[in-house]
Amino acid sequence: YYENGLFTTALVVNGIYELANAYGEVPKIPEEKAVKFTNFLLSRRHTYQTRAAAYLTLALRTLSTNKFQVPVCVTVEGYSSVHAKRPSLKVRVSNVWGENLEGQAPGLVIQSAKDLTNDATFLKNEAFTATNAAGVYEIDLLTRKNKLPSGFYQLKIDVQPKGANKQFIALKGASLEVKVTSEVTIQNVELSVKDREQNSLVSSLKINYPDQVMSTVSVDSHQKLHLKFKIHETGSSSSVRLAQQAFVTLTNEKTKQEIIFVAEPDKQSVYSFVLDGNTNAKEFNYQSGVYRMHLLIGDALIENGIQWGLGTMSLEFHCGSGDEAAGTAVSGSSGASAPAGKAQSIAA
Repeated sequence: YYENGLFTTALVVNGIYELANAYGEVPKIPEEKAVKFTNFLLSRRHTYQTRAAAYLTLALRTLSTNKFQVPVCVTVEGYSSVHAKRPSLKVRVSNVWGENLEGQAPGLVIQSAKDLTNDATFLKNEAFTATNAAGVYEIDLLTRKNKLPSGFYQLKIDVQPKGANKQFIALKGASLEVKVTSEVTIQNVELSVKDREQNSLVSSLKINYPDQVMSTVSVDSHQKLHLKFKIHETGSSSSVRLAQQAFVTLTNEKTKQEIIFVAEPDKQSVYSFVLDGNTNAKEFNYQSGVYRMHLLIGDALIENGIQWGLGTMSLEFHCGSGDEAAGTAVSGSSGASAPAGKAQSIAA
């Protein structure tokens, strides 16, 4: 682009191609520079200056209709996320004006798909197929043998125009970001009560999601309540997942006061929540009673957020006996993650 900015660049680009059209000669601009000019103009399409906007429109139209160099664009058509029920990614190939390319359908290939969290690379030279909609192509990212696991990906795409229309500039390494999500379920759920001094087991229950504990679980100031579980992708007992948000809420049946705790995973991806009837009493304001327990799971890559009511807990605290619990408070409105142990009460 030119130092004077959008207006000057748009004016020059438009003038170059109009002059070339008038003389019938190919402009002496390398295709790489034509693409760079186009990318610059597209990046400034939200300008609020009337004069610049007018010449930007003229330049983009000229780049779409001239007889010599027409840059090709690829954009996501519809959703930029895929999951088991919608496994195909659709893209549209057009000129910068959004019009379909004339002539034979171009060839589209994914060079690679890079996981943005760990830089792992998937797919190589995977071709798109044309759909019934003009200019729209799709590729199945999930039901293939080498399907993409859940994550955020940067796709590198090549577009190679075919046929007699030589003015279309091939697109190499175009970048598109895609999200792959999956549904999850809760497995290996165990709810136990232990003596806080001897650490001996008082009672233990195995729970199958989404069932509830039929009887009320009792915990007093000499005991600890321990909840353990794993998050798995639906239909796979071996694919263990971690979630950005894993909360356990306890709501007083009488006062509707809600306490929120954070469940934390260990090195084996087993989530754990421990309620000490003595040291955690202060978070409950020493309010004994029946509390309803819920498990909340959420993540940007989880298709189905989970809100599971496990059952009721009868908690008995000794007023003033609780020590200060270690940890960080969790805000009931922000949903930010924090270490387990300290909670914030929320009045209904």
